[in-house]
Amino acid sequence: MNEFDSDSYRDRIDVGVERLVLHGKRFRNEGVRRHLMEGLVRRLYMLKHCLFVYKRLPASGGPSLPDHAIIELNSTINSTYLNFAGALDNAAWALAYDMGLKNGLSENDYKHRKFIYLFGDKFLRAVSENEPTIAEELNRFREWGQELKQHRDPAAHRIPMFIPPGVVMQPEADAQREREAAALQLAKESGDMTALRSTIDAYATIGRFLPRLIISEQNGYSDKPLFPLLSRDYDKFLDAISIVINHCTPVDQIRVSD
Repeated sequence: MNEFDSDSYRDRIDVGVERLVLHGKRFRNEGVRRHLMEGLVRRLYMLKHCLFVYKRLPASGGPSLPDHAIIELNSTINSTYLNFAGALDNAAWALAYDMGLKNGLSENDYKHRKFIYLFGDKFLRAVSENEPTIAEELNRFREWGQELKQHRDPAAHRIPMFIPPGVVMQPEADAQREREAAALQLAKESGDMTALRSTIDAYATIGRFLPRLIISEQNGYSDKPLFPLLSRDYDKFLDAISIVINHCTPVDQIRVSD
């Protein structure tokens, strides 16, 4: 089992979704309801599904991932960061509608869309005029919000992030080359390609899974350890949206029987 505690994050997502669903009929306007129920809740379900993918990954040093698994993993990691960013925007829109941060708030107005950023200067100043405590709480995530863009932007606009299926260590690579050379010689002498094909196919399984996130940038590549990064970002993300969920779903208005 890998070191990423996906179960705890699924539990936290379930708590947030349950609270939103129980309060669903009490949102003060349609904009709040739409961004929380049709936006945030749907994204939370997608992020919860991503956690099932991460849970199935081997521990560092485990076997390389087969083709179908690495395609699923790379689709999942890019989806994760797109949905982090989208969910934070849903939370920001909901808060803006709930507090009336802009007169005639419109999702078709470019200036209003630019204003909607949960950790932005103008947004937090407007929140502070209504609820200073909430602005202070959200302000703690400003630095993380900037770091999150380093992963959201490649997924959305540039070269997708990539997790390699595995890394072949030098002793294993040397042994594999010897096997391939022997199989190639046999194929030349006998015309039998069976051993050569088997040896080539085996190359896909001799590596070891080293969970690193690779980002291709103009000036080269950067890489980060996958599991610590996911742990930090799921933690920060769930902490940040909980501020908005708690504001928009007061505990004294939630009834389990609803």
